[in-house]
Amino acid sequence: MPNLFYLLITNIFLYKILKRFTDNKGIAIAGMLIYALSAGAISCTIYIRMYMMLTMWMMILLYIYMDIYENEKVQRRDLIACSLVTFSGCMTQYYFYIALFFSAGMLCFLLLLRKRWRDMIEFIVANIASMLMVLIVFPLSFIKILGKDGDRGVQAYNAFGEHQNVFGKFKQFYMIINQQLYNNLLSAILLLGLVGIAAVIVYYMIQRKIPESVWKDAFILVPITVTVGYMMIMAFVAPYQTDRYIYIIYPVSILCIVFIFDKIFQTFNVPVRYLTGILLLITLIFSYREIKSDQICYLYPDSLHNMELAEQYSNDDCIYVTDQWYLITADVPELMKYNRVLRISYDGLREVKNRLEPDTKELIVYVDNMLGGSTEDRGNEIVEDIAMNQWEYLYSSDKCWVYRVYK
Repeated sequence: MPNLFYLLITNIFLYKILKRFTDNKGIAIAGMLIYALSAGAISCTIYIRMYMMLTMWMMILLYIYMDIYENEKVQRRDLIACSLVTFSGCMTQYYFYIALFFSAGMLCFLLLLRKRWRDMIEFIVANIASMLMVLIVFPLSFIKILGKDGDRGVQAYNAFGEHQNVFGKFKQFYMIINQQLYNNLLSAILLLGLVGIAAVIVYYMIQRKIPESVWKDAFILVPITVTVGYMMIMAFVAPYQTDRYIYIIYPVSILCIVFIFDKIFQTFNVPVRYLTGILLLITLIFSYREIKSDQICYLYPDSLHNMELAEQYSNDDCIYVTDQWYLITADVPELMKYNRVLRISYDGLREVKNRLEPDTKELIVYVDNMLGGSTEDRGNEIVEDIAMNQWEYLYSSDKCWVYRVYK
């Protein structure tokens, strides 16, 4: 339910930004629906983690930035809202810092170009205030982005340091957004957009004039910079090339593309109803084909294999060995496939044999990898403790090792 609420708010702000960009409700609704009914938005919503909330904060922040940029003088309410939303985004997921860097940096650059020195300084102060609030409330966030948390932060720093096959990783992210949002037609859409932009530039050169809205339209550089910059950094630091790392820029990319085609149509006086109709048609076709081709995804690629194995052994009893009081089942979604799951501490593992049915010949055992030790040592200990004869190592994740033990 919370993700449905976040999706609703995301779409409301996507609509509001598009309406301000295009001055047309029809185009804004059509552009919003392209995102709302896409496989990408559905995947982000049904994946029960923070990514839909993160996307919501990004869209709200872009709307506030638009307010700051378009007003002749920055309003205090916008600065307060900017500070609170930035704080909320950073508290939600530390990858928000990457999107924040590109969006805030480009807005500062635009304010600088327009010689709005005071507004830029006040905006920077508002962002510093956000960072101070994060530091006070959740200092671990900075430990993560500095790569000192022993988990994802270290993975990100290691990946950035190695920077292997960055172009290939960028291409993988490109293909993911292409499949989940643009029905494998993103390259064609971008090509048409570039041709259209070139035609617009030639048109204004022939007319020897500059569009009146050029400064207002310059704000599109913020979402463009976020989309491209974020994907580039993700190609360096993301431990996996999977959709959830780029969910945050899905609606941002929609903003960029709808804006570009709206300006092309406006320049050549094409009636607005044609663009609205095209966008609505694209929405229906893309959504139908993306869903039909199974582009909706809520698991990491390796988790699909884990789920299949769990289903294969679903009739066996399952034991999860951990010294943590609470087991976060969302971290190990394949557990839902088993009929019965017993959580037990490592010290209590020896008692399992007394609880087994006499005819039990096979068990699936998950061992929290925080317990340490080697894969082989753990396998031998499990067999000895629960009075089984042999063990088979099935797979591992960043949370646990999984064994099949049998007589």
